[in-house]
Amino acid sequence: MGAKNKKKTTVFSDLDVGSFLKDIAYGSRILRKAPVFAAAAVLTLGLGIGANTAIFTVIRAVSLKPLEYQEPDRLVRISIDNSRQNNQDVGFSLARYQEMQAAAQSFSEFAAFFIASEHMTLSGGAEPEQIMAARVSANFLHVLGMKPLLGRSFLPEEDKSGARSVALISAPMWSCRFGRDPMITGKTVTINATPYAVIGVLPDAR
Repeated sequence: MGAKNKKKTTVFSDLDVGSFLKDIAYGSRILRKAPVFAAAAVLTLGLGIGANTAIFTVIRAVSLKPLEYQEPDRLVRISIDNSRQNNQDVGFSLARYQEMQAAAQSFSEFAAFFIASEHMTLSGGAEPEQIMAARVSANFLHVLGMKPLLGRSFLPEEDKSGARSVALISAPMWSCRFGRDPMITGKTVTINATPYAVIGVLPDAR
């Protein structure tokens, strides 16, 4: 005769459901008898969870979240440390930047930007307002893999001394100050008393 099929039975030897329920009931009685302790415990847990969440959010934004550019893992920021003057993260001079750009073999392309953003005054067409602006090399957006939302990026000849002053404006500025004017490219704005031709609108930050 063939052996009879036997049903498999799983035994949870490490978990006593009855004992677990008794522990919950006992804990509930203790908390009811000491409401101040219970409130303090809940508050401590809440603060701990909130603090951990806040810390993780900061760490993710600074270290874990990938940069919102094309191929962010291939981007490298280069600076100079001057040990003699005890200066760190020193920027390049224009001459040094051009030397490195010409001699670069390990990098596909070099771009430059001013380390600190500048406070400038935008005027013309409406009330003057303070804006934050950055000076970058003509290939800056190309290195980041970004394309303007409207218009074009900078041209190589616009990087040379004596070239006309041109600017890309942010999407919020285009919307708030210029009412999303589709004909904004080619118009002139005045920044720090200098006329700049608007050549495009930057994509909005994600």
